[in-house]
Amino acid sequence: MYPKKKLRSSLFLTALTLAFLFSLYLIQKNSPEEKFARFSDSYLQSAYENDSLSLHFTLTDPSTFGIDPAVCSLPFYDRKTYLTEGESLQKLRRTLSDISPVHLPAHTRETYEILTSYLEKRQEGTKFPYFEEPLSPTSGIHTSLPVLLAEYSMENEKDVKSYLALLSLIPSYFDSLAAYETDKAAAGMFMASEDASMVISQCDFMASEKGEALFTDCFLQNLKQVYEKDTEKYAYYASDHARILHTLVQPAYEKLGDSLLLLKEEGKEQRGLCQYKNGKAYYTYLVQQQIGCDLTTEELAKQLSERLQTLYAELAAYRQKYPIDTLSDLSDASAKLPAPDTYLSTLQEQMSALFPPLPASSPVTVKEIPAALAPYTAPAYYFTPRLSLCRPGEISNINNVIYVNPETDYLTMYTTLAHEGFPGHMFQNVYFLSSQGVTRENILRYVMNFPGYSEGWAMYVELLSFDHAYEKEEQKAYSHMLRLSREIQICLLCYLDIRIHAESACLPDIAPYLAKIGITEPQELANVYTYLINEPGTYLKYYGGYLQLLACKELYQKKCEKEQIPYSDLAFHTFFLSHGPDSYTRLSSIILSR
Repeated sequence: MYPKKKLRSSLFLTALTLAFLFSLYLIQKNSPEEKFARFSDSYLQSAYENDSLSLHFTLTDPSTFGIDPAVCSLPFYDRKTYLTEGESLQKLRRTLSDISPVHLPAHTRETYEILTSYLEKRQEGTKFPYFEEPLSPTSGIHTSLPVLLAEYSMENEKDVKSYLALLSLIPSYFDSLAAYETDKAAAGMFMASEDASMVISQCDFMASEKGEALFTDCFLQNLKQVYEKDTEKYAYYASDHARILHTLVQPAYEKLGDSLLLLKEEGKEQRGLCQYKNGKAYYTYLVQQQIGCDLTTEELAKQLSERLQTLYAELAAYRQKYPIDTLSDLSDASAKLPAPDTYLSTLQEQMSALFPPLPASSPVTVKEIPAALAPYTAPAYYFTPRLSLCRPGEISNINNVIYVNPETDYLTMYTTLAHEGFPGHMFQNVYFLSSQGVTRENILRYVMNFPGYSEGWAMYVELLSFDHAYEKEEQKAYSHMLRLSREIQICLLCYLDIRIHAESACLPDIAPYLAKIGITEPQELANVYTYLINEPGTYLKYYGGYLQLLACKELYQKKCEKEQIPYSDLAFHTFFLSHGPDSYTRLSSIILSR
């Protein structure tokens, strides 16, 4: 439930200045397409040259785009740069507007139009400084780092050295986080005192031997991919890793915790965003940016409320028709659960008729989440593969990795791998990649972030998969009831998210709603409230994105009906996947203009 799919080393990435704008003067000559290609190169360089961790997860060969992979850096906070990002984005938008889209090829023009809207939305976000919280107790970078570094691929000695160089930068990076929190406190925006206490406790744990093991165990496992365990090189780098942890990383965690301890009293009680100055305007911006729509929070709350009534009514009707207490009453309890990777082939057999075929195949590996990292990450997640230049239909060396918690039941694993694998994130990414390829002109399609599109699709196919997991009527009926329950739960959490952050609702206000889905224990209530406070809009990018996808689907159906074109889910799914990551506002306009 606590998603972590996009690999960004810090929430500061959305607030980094787009430095080195002088290189954009090169875009004075050549064809419009070449000008846009150079613009894309400059954009990538400015976005990643100060963030080697994200760069490593994004591009296979950064030098192709003029980025030197040998330079190691992290996105350090700088007050002046942070507060003037809006001006930098304005300059960038002016440079982009100098390129005429009229003479661009259709596929490049689409990237141009999406980027134009994307930059405009990013600039809007710069009006709300210090609302972002990189040290959230539920998803902060301080606890995410071991998870990110655990998947840092190591193929040669250069990768090992780069990893260790990044590890050595953590003290300076944490110092910049402390500086950000100090400025955040000065602006009256510091986290609640109880949240600060949780973060301090987490930092203390990371500085302990058990915390050290989170880094060490995964590093040594990855090091085996480069050197045999008994070799001199293995011993040397294992020793160097331990030295860096003891002398740099652990003291950095202690120092970060101490910095927050000094600021702790600046925090107030846990409260929604609307209780801060410009808080409701920021929340509206955040929700629209997360989902990819222009709806107000009032309009979204109305949609969610109406949806809840429909779901409750449908669930009541099913329960009356099928009075089944548990799915285990209908299943063979002695049956052995399939291995996690076999679920994907089963899903493809049962659901492939609804989706377009992949133009090219790519391998997928299903791994178990390391037990030590499980408390700090989602129950399952898909790692977006690294990119390299390729033509449509010619992708190769794409290594898809899905992490799952194997300690689960059949239906949960089935629907989880539908969400993460086929026909969810893996299929969504590989289909677009193989059908569009990767060029200098379209590379930014893979860099821009549209969470409502990607998570809305994954939510859509996850819910769809509930109705394909079983064949017998009563099993299918009960599975559908579980789907409705799942949907009610996340729909309600989205509604409460809006109540908290747009209407100042507090824990006593939301407790009666949570009681309807069986959450009544004081600690459980407090946990849900804390999560919603610290992760505004997170559930909405899933379920809000899902509802906007359904709206697009309905619009597509009406368009087909109006033009007397046969409609099919396959046709809509092909349309949706082919257009790739985008806002629902733009996708709706494309449907209407077809």
